Amino acid sequence: MLSDVFFVFWLVTELNSATNINNHFYLRCFYFKPTMNAYLFLTTVIGITLHLCQAFLNDSICFKEVGCFSKEGPFSKHRPINVLPDSPEEIQTQFFLFTRSNRLEPQILKFNDKEFLKKSNFVASKDTKFIIHGYRSSGQKTWTKQLTSELLKHGDYNVIVVDWSPGARSLYPKAASNTRVVGAEVSLLINLMIDLMGAMSQKMHLIGHSLGAHVSGYAGKRLNKLGRITGLDPAGPYFEKTDSVVRLDRADALFVDVIHTDTGGLLDFAIGIQQPIGHLDVYANGGQYQPGCPISKIPGSIIKGISHLLDHLGKEMKHTFLCSHRRAQVFFIESVNSGCPFHTYPCQNYSQLEKANCLARHDMGRLGFHSDKASGRGVHMLKTFADAPYCGYHYRLNITGLSNIMGKIFVTLKGTKGETQVTNVVGKRSRLLAHNIPFASLFLVHKDIGELESVSVSYVKTKKILGFIFSSDWTLGSLNIFSGETHKMYRFSVKNAVIKAKTSRTFKVMD
Repeated sequence: MLSDVFFVFWLVTELNSATNINNHFYLRCFYFKPTMNAYLFLTTVIGITLHLCQAFLNDSICFKEVGCFSKEGPFSKHRPINVLPDSPEEIQTQFFLFTRSNRLEPQILKFNDKEFLKKSNFVASKDTKFIIHGYRSSGQKTWTKQLTSELLKHGDYNVIVVDWSPGARSLYPKAASNTRVVGAEVSLLINLMIDLMGAMSQKMHLIGHSLGAHVSGYAGKRLNKLGRITGLDPAGPYFEKTDSVVRLDRADALFVDVIHTDTGGLLDFAIGIQQPIGHLDVYANGGQYQPGCPISKIPGSIIKGISHLLDHLGKEMKHTFLCSHRRAQVFFIESVNSGCPFHTYPCQNYSQLEKANCLARHDMGRLGFHSDKASGRGVHMLKTFADAPYCGYHYRLNITGLSNIMGKIFVTLKGTKGETQVTNVVGKRSRLLAHNIPFASLFLVHKDIGELESVSVSYVKTKKILGFIFSSDWTLGSLNIFSGETHKMYRFSVKNAVIKAKTSRTFKVMD
């Protein structure tokens, strides 16, 4: 998906002295001993050079129906290689309509053809969902098919998959610029639906991943009172810290919700945008990387990224670079019909969330499809599991001991609706819990257990060399558990209760 962007990052450092002063183009010579295929290297350099030449020769470009586009003003900032978009004929955007009457075989729509729309299964009174892919992707990917299926399972919607794959498979600077044309085409199709069929812009919901999120933003800027835009980890390169007219922004729809799953700096090779840009910005698991995905992309980029241009990514390398970025897709897909609410909490940083300092706030939000139904707005966070199903129910454990221990603590919750799995509440490493020092931890359980009735607690002593100085038994001082979903506190009478190592002890909720 990002086979060119990381090479572009490197090439920009070499072409950084290519200036646009007085609209002249200078390209300095540089030495590079390529270890990759010489043909690929040469064609890539030539391609970028041609794009650069075009950028310096033209300041704007106009196309029939979709209008004119300039690379000046706010579009000239934070873009090392600033180019104009391709024509609609080159981008070849296609619109595929799915409804409950044609779940598997799409009907083709065109933004400039009334007859296609009239003959289709489009019903103006129904809500319409647009699905828009990102860089080097297409409308035929598994995630677009899964989301289409889940949406039609949930409601009787018009679902339109936007496929702009020819324009998305250009070099990244060009693809980023092409989003402007695609956004204009989406807006023209929506206006056709309004003028010809009597549809309402408030019933339109655009769901865009990566560059597709910014396509949605450009469409929203051209429309009056667009209902909703969901940005699934909107692309960061060429959009981070730009003016609001360049990227997706909260002003682009009545409600803009954003899921951040791959944020960070340049050395992190982060793909998603870091800044909050919506009415609700959910930073899942802190937003920087997702559980179950590789933490660092740097080693892989050094070893294989430059030497192979990342143009022939294997499954392992794709997983390394794209796992966290794609997690926004699966979160949203799961949220459509999940019984789990994907509750989010107003947190400014992930350490606050890990310590469960945000759960007591009542202005909860929701990640994904149902986020418009919750009151929470602003910057929110939540914790998820590393594997599907990702959604969980949040609990905060507060506990103190009357003895010094080092190891792991496990709890099992039992409620009116069932019992949870055994859960490690201290993380992968053993923790030191000192005498009378409070310990707080956020943990997840997979199912709704109703009203909490009891908790079982066990302690496993560390096996490290210095473990002998810590007690094998643990004397408790206090214990309470707070539910992040119901905001109810459960207290337990545990003072002076002793938990023997590797032995579970159950305590009932105090009346």
